[in-house]
Amino acid sequence: MTSLQRLPGPHMYTIGWITALDKELTAAEAVLDEEHQKPENFRKHPKDTNTYVWGRIGDHNVVIASLAAGKYGTVSAATTAWSMISSLPHLRFGLMVGIGAGIPKLADNTDIRLGDVVVSQPTGTSPGVVQYDVGKLENDGQFRRVGSLAPPPEVLLKGLAAVKAKRRLKGPQIRSILDDMLQRHPLLAEAEPDDAAYVHQGAHNDRLFEASSIHVQRPNRQITVPSTRAVPHDISRIYFQLALAWIWSFFWLVYDSVGTLAGTNVATTSQPSDDTGSPEFSRTRACAHCDPWKEIERPERRSTDPVVHYGVIASGNSVIKDGISRDEIAQRLGDKCICFEMEAAGLMDNFPCLVIRGICDYADTHKNDRWQNYSAATAAAFAKELLQVIDSEDVESASRIDEILGKLCEDVSQIHSTTNHMQQSLHFGEVMKWLVPPDPSTNNNKALQQRHEGTGQWFLESDEYFKWKTTPKSSLWLHGIPGCGKTILSSTVIKDLSNTKSYSQRLLYFYFDFTDTSKQSLEKAIRSLIAQLYRKSHDVQTHLDSLYSSCKSNSQQPSIDLLRSTFEGMAQQIGEVWIVLDALDECQARTGLRNEGLLHWIESVLNSSQVNAHLLITSRPEHDIKSALERYVDDQIILQSDLVAEDIRAYVHGTVRQHEGFKRWRTREEIQNEIESHLIEKANGMFRWVSCQLDALEKCPDPLSLRQTLQSLPRTLDETYARVLSRIPPEFEQNAKRLLQFLAYSERPLRIEEAVDVITVAIENKPRFDTKNRMPQPDELSIYCSSLVAVVTRGGSNGGNEGRELQLAHFSVKEYLTSDRLERNISEAFSESLARADITEVCLAYLLELDHSISLLEVRESYPFAQYAARYWMNHATQADTSRVVRLINLTTPHPSHPKMPYFSSFINITTFSDY
Repeated sequence: MTSLQRLPGPHMYTIGWITALDKELTAAEAVLDEEHQKPENFRKHPKDTNTYVWGRIGDHNVVIASLAAGKYGTVSAATTAWSMISSLPHLRFGLMVGIGAGIPKLADNTDIRLGDVVVSQPTGTSPGVVQYDVGKLENDGQFRRVGSLAPPPEVLLKGLAAVKAKRRLKGPQIRSILDDMLQRHPLLAEAEPDDAAYVHQGAHNDRLFEASSIHVQRPNRQITVPSTRAVPHDISRIYFQLALAWIWSFFWLVYDSVGTLAGTNVATTSQPSDDTGSPEFSRTRACAHCDPWKEIERPERRSTDPVVHYGVIASGNSVIKDGISRDEIAQRLGDKCICFEMEAAGLMDNFPCLVIRGICDYADTHKNDRWQNYSAATAAAFAKELLQVIDSEDVESASRIDEILGKLCEDVSQIHSTTNHMQQSLHFGEVMKWLVPPDPSTNNNKALQQRHEGTGQWFLESDEYFKWKTTPKSSLWLHGIPGCGKTILSSTVIKDLSNTKSYSQRLLYFYFDFTDTSKQSLEKAIRSLIAQLYRKSHDVQTHLDSLYSSCKSNSQQPSIDLLRSTFEGMAQQIGEVWIVLDALDECQARTGLRNEGLLHWIESVLNSSQVNAHLLITSRPEHDIKSALERYVDDQIILQSDLVAEDIRAYVHGTVRQHEGFKRWRTREEIQNEIESHLIEKANGMFRWVSCQLDALEKCPDPLSLRQTLQSLPRTLDETYARVLSRIPPEFEQNAKRLLQFLAYSERPLRIEEAVDVITVAIENKPRFDTKNRMPQPDELSIYCSSLVAVVTRGGSNGGNEGRELQLAHFSVKEYLTSDRLERNISEAFSESLARADITEVCLAYLLELDHSISLLEVRESYPFAQYAARYWMNHATQADTSRVVRLINLTTPHPSHPKMPYFSSFINITTFSDY
């Protein structure tokens, strides 16, 4: 056996080659013209953990390193590159070579196939590699990347120009390089169990499906539908259950190829996949059980030789394996991205290099391992073809990496700091994604927007507030009638504490919210408080990190007991916390089991000898709250009319004198005074009552109608709401009723775009939904039932995209609509069973009118109500009036022109859209 050559020193190696996987390392070694022993006098840096392969390609000496087994992503790549540079600072540039996922863009004439090669080439303003998971969503919904990565070195860009020219003149060399590789390493041409050969896998195994297509391993036909074992006495209820069972059975028989549907009761028998794991890859066609109707036809290529594509590569820390997500990310980046991968973003700024990727899948649910070896080989072959056209003298004359990155070598600790920061940021994101804490800042911002300057100053200057702020282990309960301004007062307290650093660093708050199901339980409140502590203090993070580690290993969520103990441990370590809890009466589980009830938890916090908490609570004086808090809360303040009178006076005065709706009276001071005196006199401590009357008075165009309205002001909120409903114009009644039904019984508020489509549905028409009938000005939605609804702006989940929502204006509105106090002529429409039946009809009618010829991504953009309708229609249907079941069945009965009911397939896929 011929011994390997050994060069005199490591300085003779000028090119660093990095791979991420062992199969990529195999391909890199296989294309070397010769392999070397470790050079003489080579000493690794003490912190260099890499293992190196040394060799030659053409006139260039190359050193190859791979990421540690099982380690992927930008951080691992950055660590490998730093280790290589620390031991070999004289290298001129690097190559990142391996596999990646192609982004098919047939409409742009970018026909990427499996086995093709993608090379990172600067395009327009893009440096060739973009990091898709670092950036922010702006108010306009556009994704803005933060920062910019470095482009490849000049010597590599000139090499790309040279290799393109040579390929045009003499043809591509990848095929001959691959043939030579297999001749010298014949074992690579043989498939092994669970490992394909390093050869082309056959055009019949290169299948591209629509983005919405879900990969199927093997269909099974064992179906479980909602149980009817518990038979009710009501015949109509039996009929309803059977109808729902029929709908779901039909749905599964037509589309039983879908494995699981989140949120439904479906049992299946799993079967092993035949796409991977077989030693005979070539005999089993890829995606043999996937829907052939969703395969995209592409013209057959004349040759199986790989095509090289030059463009933008998107890099991030997540494996993209969903066609819809793939297209969404590619679209929001704005660049002409043609490939996804996971390491390059960790290299570009710290390791001047070119990224070369062999395409092994299309970043969808159909991805498998079949093409990975061959694609690793084609990428390595192109890297060799590139090096063969680059002059070794040009490489020698290029700047050394340690010169380019002088700061890197001078300050190793800074690199460690950067890497640690990246790891911490990634870890923080993972922990928050697992914890799923509600964001109370949206409620706080809304309250601050409604707050009039100077409101609550009387409370901030009170002895009770000073005592609460300064006395250890203190508690204060603010309570009053509906609409007296408790939430606004909470935001006033939070703002005051936030303005002082000693308080703001230990300030926690939570708003219970009747419009948001994620803010109606003790568990959600504690998750939010834990997340706030985690953000504010590094010292207490170990408590949540330990809980996360213990639960993550079993893919579990923590129990309420573990959450409670974690919070108490964090609060104890931080030393002292100020907690504001608003609207306890909007929490759905205030009593009950001691470990789940909110009131029991408050008692345990106040009685704890370990936690020094200052707890401020607001609520209505409900019986259970009153009887509990009066036993263990230090002080309480009843928000009576005399206490909030000045706040109401300031609110009314500011609105009448400054609000645009009252500008017609700015030259009539006597009328302004008249409005103020009437409202202040009759407010009786209710901000909500005053707000509704101001809405009514704003519509009065002349003094006579204004004075008539002032003389007939309703006395209570119930009377106010009844009057608002009675004065809805007949032409608005249908839309007003439908919006109020949705807002009273829905799981969440409606986004503005959803609400517009809700009132556009016409059950009796054909078609039932027509985009041409949408209202042109969505901002005018509140005109249908002003005073009862409000348009608010709030951020998405965990800091996502900000958007506008339509919600009930106050908790008292929902209470009124769902009570037995409504006028007889409208009470039936708001009974729960009938209202939910109406909602179900609207959802199904909308879904049945979707355009099934467009992609799911286009559905999401063109039909904003589709996600809500697909996700929640069944929830409403199970609680709907059973006498309406025949109508619901008629809506879902297949039409002769749609025998396969394609819309049910869409229902499943639409439910995968994120809610916010």
